Amino acid sequence: MKVYTKKGDTGNTDLGSDTRILKSDHRIQLLGLLDEANSHIGWVKSQLKDETLQKEFHHIQEQLMKCMSSITNPSYSSWHIHQKEIQNLEEAIDFYTDQLPALQKFIIPGENPLSAQIHVLRTVIRRCEVAMVEVSQQMQLHDLWKAYVNRLADYFFTVARYVEIYVQIEEKVRINLEKIENQGIEKKSMGLQDAKRLLAMVEKKAKQMGLNIVMAMVDSHGNPIAVHVMDGALIASYDIALKKAYTAVALRMSTEELATLAAPHGPLYGIQETNQEKIVIFGGGVLLMENGQILGGLGISGGTAEEDIILANYGAENIGH
Repeated sequence: MKVYTKKGDTGNTDLGSDTRILKSDHRIQLLGLLDEANSHIGWVKSQLKDETLQKEFHHIQEQLMKCMSSITNPSYSSWHIHQKEIQNLEEAIDFYTDQLPALQKFIIPGENPLSAQIHVLRTVIRRCEVAMVEVSQQMQLHDLWKAYVNRLADYFFTVARYVEIYVQIEEKVRINLEKIENQGIEKKSMGLQDAKRLLAMVEKKAKQMGLNIVMAMVDSHGNPIAVHVMDGALIASYDIALKKAYTAVALRMSTEELATLAAPHGPLYGIQETNQEKIVIFGGGVLLMENGQILGGLGISGGTAEEDIILANYGAENIGH
């Protein structure tokens, strides 16, 4: 089947039926705008690192294709939009808004290429909305499509802000990690037997404190060496302890110190959202060092933050004993 048919050379086209209409018809203009929006979404989707956003963008593309079909055949109910789709957009807008600082001034796009492109996409959606109002005066269009496109513009406005801030966070994190990496501290990994001895000491201390905890140790590269789970420890503590140990090695500082740097307006604010969310910003993770060399990291989880810090520091102080 050939791509070109030559039927549109005179400025006419059809909407999937035998009826020919001018390409200047409002319906054709709206279809073109929706197609343009879909292409912008595809480009942004290809640049996104966030899998959740990628899936959301792909689903929106599917809905816009359905909208285009609805314009060509408005009587076919399978191409109508459902209220749940609008609700999903509103829930997503609320979710991303809750992670952003309060909006106190007008947004000027251009802080980074990706967020600027999402703002371009937002403006295309606004033009779609205007064109859709014009088309609805010409034909019977399912009412919820106008509400969906309206909400879609709000969604892209919010996502543009979200992406802009998190790209900035990633850049700040990268710069700070480079500074840490250039400090020139030597690494020397701890073996399994040494790890077992240290964990046994920490367990004894935990029992004295009346705690049931999970202890995790990683080597100087952040790879797990050993995890010890005391009877009665919380299931969630396993993953948290490992992340605390990893964080201490990855950033070469305790998670208690990191908590200060990651506070709002701090140089590492938002770091917990990076690195596949393996970074923890509450106490209980410490760097294990001996004679100026990094041996690994120790993570404790199961007590209060203060109790986890006490046990982690106890382990760090008794390294090599």
